[in-house]
Amino acid sequence: DVPWAEILDFELCCYDQQAPSLVGLNEDFIAAARLDNLLSCFAGTKALVSGVGNEP
Repeated sequence: DVPWAEILDFELCCYDQQAPSLVGLNEDFIAAARLDNLLSCFAGTKALVSGVGNEP
């Protein structure tokens, strides 16, 4: 246990607790927390890597 007087700062993080699910007319899409961030990071990194060396 730490006395309240010794706590200098704290950080609170909220996380989506909803389970992933299939959505759409034929359940063609996956809806999941943080999945859009992972996909956009992958696509952006792939675009940067594939563009290396194509500059005039």
